[in-house]
Amino acid sequence: MRTLKTIHLGSLRAETTHLKQDRTVTTDVAESLGGIGHYLSPSSVLAASVANCKMSMLASCSARKGFPIEGARIETDYESNPDGSLKKLSIDLYLPQAYDEKTTATLEAWVHSCPVRKSLHPEVEVAVAFHYGV
Repeated sequence: MRTLKTIHLGSLRAETTHLKQDRTVTTDVAESLGGIGHYLSPSSVLAASVANCKMSMLASCSARKGFPIEGARIETDYESNPDGSLKKLSIDLYLPQAYDEKTTATLEAWVHSCPVRKSLHPEVEVAVAFHYGV
């Protein structure tokens, strides 16, 4: 059975449904490519997927190792190449407290192990900055 189904809705818009979960995501073609920008562009969804994966890895580490991360947040920006492909992701991860050196190394290793990031083309630059105690 298929996992996702995507249909064109007209007006440079598409809707993807996760068939098992019956959840949908609607996207618009990027404004730079003629879309109206009412919904996220596919590039924005891709950037969000990397950020969500990194947050999921952080949450998994927290759950397994017992490090508190409540209030953690990620802010993401991205740059595209002239052809619309992803050029660079800039990710700032804000953690609510400072941790000791060992805990910091563990958290950062888990965040960097994000499988979605590993799925991107190697030429896509991903810069991650960690901010502690904010």
